[in-house]
Amino acid sequence: MWLFPSTTPWCGFLSAPKCYRRVKGFLKPYAQTSSRRRASETCLSYEDIRSFISENTEVVAGGSLTPEIKLRLFTPNCRFWRERPELWPFSDPYWAIYWPGGQALSRYILDNPDVCRDGSVLDLGSGCGASSIAAKLCGAVHVVANDIDPVELPSTHSGGKPVECNMCPDLIGFARLSRGRRIRLLLRQWGNNCNGSYAAVVTKLNCELNKVEPPDCVTDDIIGSDRAGFDLILLGDMFYDETLSNSLHKWLDRCIKSHGSKVLIGDPGRAHFEGHDIRKLLHHVAQFELPESVRQENYGLTSSH
Repeated sequence: MWLFPSTTPWCGFLSAPKCYRRVKGFLKPYAQTSSRRRASETCLSYEDIRSFISENTEVVAGGSLTPEIKLRLFTPNCRFWRERPELWPFSDPYWAIYWPGGQALSRYILDNPDVCRDGSVLDLGSGCGASSIAAKLCGAVHVVANDIDPVELPSTHSGGKPVECNMCPDLIGFARLSRGRRIRLLLRQWGNNCNGSYAAVVTKLNCELNKVEPPDCVTDDIIGSDRAGFDLILLGDMFYDETLSNSLHKWLDRCIKSHGSKVLIGDPGRAHFEGHDIRKLLHHVAQFELPESVRQENYGLTSSH
């Protein structure tokens, strides 16, 4: 765990997990289908998406660095782990994986509740919402979960306006009927503090599992924005791209100088993090021994910083 700049934390695992390769392999045909734009259109409500996620993820408690937090995750026990990839009807389900950087980040918060108690917290790239949940459990008074995973609206022949539909068919049956075509979705009646995001829906479900109030969920890209300052900014597994890493460095530096924000970063030692200038500004504050199941998914590595 580290602090940026030397007063703000980073924690990290040292390898990309095998599940990342599994999901990328699973999603490759889906991405190819997407590029061909062979789309079917339907209209889905918040409850449709909530029900589908509930039925096609598994509640996991244990086997991670934070056994006290229950999460709905994409596991080998889930139906779509073995199904044809093109039948998965949503965008890439990165929100259904508990990434190693996020695990170390959440563990640090739970072990050091004073870092967020009575403060405002931004969970940037929130994914499954584990770090937001950890902040809530530790007494943060205001938590914002930000993940730019917006629901994709279908294009139409009338200027790209959304198609109005009255039917909300069962997603699994609809996926089977699509015969390999990507399903493009128009969601309606969202509300529920979810703001049109799959990650936000699963975050709310995970908050219910852990009996905490859900955070405010925001899907806007706020990197580089002048949003009101937060006492603490959390980033788990965000340094996976050079351009993004550069943008994060500049924006975080501004947040620290303008608002006095603290920044906790969790990263599995990706090249774009280890080789970035921001790495030189971090203060190492914690190291964690990985559970056996996490070691197996991370090429036998035994600890996380």
